[in-house]
Amino acid sequence: MIVDLHTHIWESPEQLGRGAAARMLRSATQPWDRPDASTTAHDAAMEPVQHAVILGFESSYLGASISAEQIARYVARRPEKYLGFAGLDPLAGNALKQVARVRSLGLSGVTISPAGQAFHPAHTQAMKLYEQCVAQDLPVLVQSVTHLSSEAKLEFAQPYLFDEVAREFPDLRLIISQVGHPWIDQALVLIGKHRNVYADISSIVSRPWPLYNLLQSAHHQGVMDRLLFGSDFPFCTPQRAITTIYSVNTLTQGTMLPSVPREQLRLIVERDVLSLLGMKPAVKAALPAPAKAPIQVAAPAPAAAPIASPATISKSNGSVPNEAPAAPVAAPAPAASKVEPVSPVSPEAGTEGGESPADTDVKKDEPAVSLPDATTAAPSASTSEPDKPSQKRMDP
Repeated sequence: MIVDLHTHIWESPEQLGRGAAARMLRSATQPWDRPDASTTAHDAAMEPVQHAVILGFESSYLGASISAEQIARYVARRPEKYLGFAGLDPLAGNALKQVARVRSLGLSGVTISPAGQAFHPAHTQAMKLYEQCVAQDLPVLVQSVTHLSSEAKLEFAQPYLFDEVAREFPDLRLIISQVGHPWIDQALVLIGKHRNVYADISSIVSRPWPLYNLLQSAHHQGVMDRLLFGSDFPFCTPQRAITTIYSVNTLTQGTMLPSVPREQLRLIVERDVLSLLGMKPAVKAALPAPAKAPIQVAAPAPAAAPIASPATISKSNGSVPNEAPAAPVAAPAPAASKVEPVSPVSPEAGTEGGESPADTDVKKDEPAVSLPDATTAAPSASTSEPDKPSQKRMDP
């Protein structure tokens, strides 16, 4: 199973807050490089994965709004595949009420952004929100958004600030997005210290060299099992991210640099994130219908008796049995003769059925008679010509 834990959909870049649209335009070197976050592009990009998480975003500080209701509508389009996280702003007056509505909207978690919402991770209002999330059994994903707005506050994006939160709420399932970039080492220490803190590799997964260094550090610190797959769509796609992960060791070819065990790479891509974070789709994917009990059908009627063969005729009228397959005849008649294929017969074989060698004598220089194909109608018994030299007579 492949789960993309970090994807976005929006109707307009302006939903991301002040300066986000202009920043994306500047970062795109060509018009076609501008990220397409439409539902159509999202559906196409998510084909390689079994499930994808769509993240909302609310920030009164930046004037951003991708509401929980909007995310719920996206998820409702394909509830067997998509899961949604409600974007909540702890400093907004209705944040705690919104936590109570997350489940009723069919969403599976909550996402916050201290840098984009301008609050310290251990702010009093934020601590109340974490408490509600633990009570509702909702995971919390921390977005950086530092790459979206120049007004984001980097001092609140440092992963170590969540150490107090993890100590206060040890049962809170917390995901640090982008491995806390640019403070990757802080994030690795944090996920190694707390049993319910994880990190997704979104954003960094699109840059091979930083990804290689991250994976080497995580491997040596023994926290590879805490890294979760995320593409950060529309800035990257799952297909591109998966290709980058599996090809990361090509950077070390021809060098003395160590490689990352491929099995560890596979576990990042195929980790069962839903079970790990206690999530499940609102509607399970349709499964094949169970096989129905076999219907008792009456045994088929016996096939119609085949048209009498010479062997059958011989039993009824006393004629000599003939082993060769016979063409059908119109009706069995006591004195009917049958056209049969002629094969070379030795003199001894001619006496085996009670016939004299003279009855089977064939002229040596006379051409063989061509017989009709099995698919063509055979002549009836009444119209056969018993006197032809290439056929033998069947006496009653």
